[in-house]
Amino acid sequence: MKFSKKYKEKILNRSDKYNFYKNEYENLIKNQKNLNNEISELKKILKDNEIKNHESNFDFNSFLISSYYSPFINAPFTDNQLCCFEFMELIGDYLCSKVDKLIKKPLISVIMPVFNRKDVVLNAINSVLSQSYENFELVIVDDASTDGTTELLKEISHEKVNIIYNTENKDASGARNIALNEVNGDYIAYLDSDNLFDKDYLKASIGAFIEFPDADAIYSAQKRYDFYDSKLSQVLFGHLNKSLLFNQNYIDINCFVHKKDVLEKVSGFDEDLAIGEDWDLILKINKYYKLYSIPFLLSKYYLKVANNRKLDTTPANRDKVYEKNQLKFSDKQNKLNKNVDIIIPIYDNDHNLEECVNSILALNLENIKIIISNNNINISIEKFKKNATIITEKNNLGFSDALINGIQSSNPNSDILILNQNSILTAGAIELMQRYAYDLSDCGLIVSNQLIKDSHLIKKYAPHAHDDYWLDIAPYDNILQLPVFFNGEILELMHSSFFCSYLRRDIYEKINFNALNFKQSDEFMFFISEYIRRILNLKIYHASGIKVYNHSDF
Repeated sequence: MKFSKKYKEKILNRSDKYNFYKNEYENLIKNQKNLNNEISELKKILKDNEIKNHESNFDFNSFLISSYYSPFINAPFTDNQLCCFEFMELIGDYLCSKVDKLIKKPLISVIMPVFNRKDVVLNAINSVLSQSYENFELVIVDDASTDGTTELLKEISHEKVNIIYNTENKDASGARNIALNEVNGDYIAYLDSDNLFDKDYLKASIGAFIEFPDADAIYSAQKRYDFYDSKLSQVLFGHLNKSLLFNQNYIDINCFVHKKDVLEKVSGFDEDLAIGEDWDLILKINKYYKLYSIPFLLSKYYLKVANNRKLDTTPANRDKVYEKNQLKFSDKQNKLNKNVDIIIPIYDNDHNLEECVNSILALNLENIKIIISNNNINISIEKFKKNATIITEKNNLGFSDALINGIQSSNPNSDILILNQNSILTAGAIELMQRYAYDLSDCGLIVSNQLIKDSHLIKKYAPHAHDDYWLDIAPYDNILQLPVFFNGEILELMHSSFFCSYLRRDIYEKINFNALNFKQSDEFMFFISEYIRRILNLKIYHASGIKVYNHSDF
């Protein structure tokens, strides 16, 4: 077939267009594949980064440190707090796994006082009967209810439920004490009739005692709601801060479990207290026995499902509980095993110096020496000469100069106690510091309590604390690490402030104090702390049992 020249050109043009569009199409497909690969790679990178970001946002140690002063965690919750709540559930699972390995499981008794709660009490009872831990008994005390609760309870027939009926109302304290006389368990838990246990609560609690056989009592975290069907509004958990516990109650009785043996020294609930009897019991147990904070989250507390709940402790009741359980760290004095020279640097003022010295003398301790290093401050020092060594410098070169001059005048075989003139020492404080300084093998420095009250600073440190009660502020914003399970005794700090710190002589000899020249105490103590931690690879410890008051807030 023959084609005209003009027609041939049209065909060629079509062919060129076809090839052009074909090439364009193939390039687009190729580019699309490359683009899809790039998109997939980008998605993978984003996903990896999301995981990394999620992991970096999860910080359980910071959560525990925050809870040490702020145990009330309110909604809306941060991402890290939500992650920590999930982690607390894993802790509960871990503790439950401890129980699964037991051949013989101990009996745990649950005590439930009830008064006029017919609309809610069955929910509480069922939450106990539904527990995954089977070896329990539930002791219910109907406290002379008048709303039909008694009749409702009489319909219950269960081999694990023992119901006691009071003929007269004895309040929660009296009802619980009646139950304490009837329980058979090695461990005792409490559940109020308007609250609930998650199904693994008893199992995780027993697991905690298996994990820590030296524990006499434990408490855990608590989820708080307004009503049964409302959203989570608050989580209550504070890692054990013994000073804060004496200031306010942040341990709810519904997530508190103790060994029955503690009743040998602790005579149950105080029936003279109209309210706050649970705080009183916890303080008494804490005084004589070992308490652990265990961060699992399996208790539920409801604020508004019952209309006859008693409100928080009134100031009068608070005062009564507080006075009954005064913060006592050492009931007797011990002898010092090594000499201690107490260095009091005076470099800017002498406020409260006389009270500080008198508190030392009142201890009547042998093997101590008081050294007052005065850097040209115009003060009357004659009255201290009888009981202290006085060093006076012509020039005031600041804190480090005053401290170093004092240490250089100390006995080369004595340990060193660096003391602020605002410090008021109490019986047992120096002995305990010395004991911890030598018993803790990696200890570089021991820091005491710094107790203040009637100060606006208390609300800064602990938003829910009472500013008219004493509070230890030494660990605030200074805790390096907290164990997941904590008995509240020893904390590892980042730094020591200039208040009351114990330094062993052999540690002092490893530090070139003369190389430091700081006019302000904070800078000096910071560098000493850093040297101890980072160069000597030792630790700075705070011990909850060392009671020292800050006289500026006395």
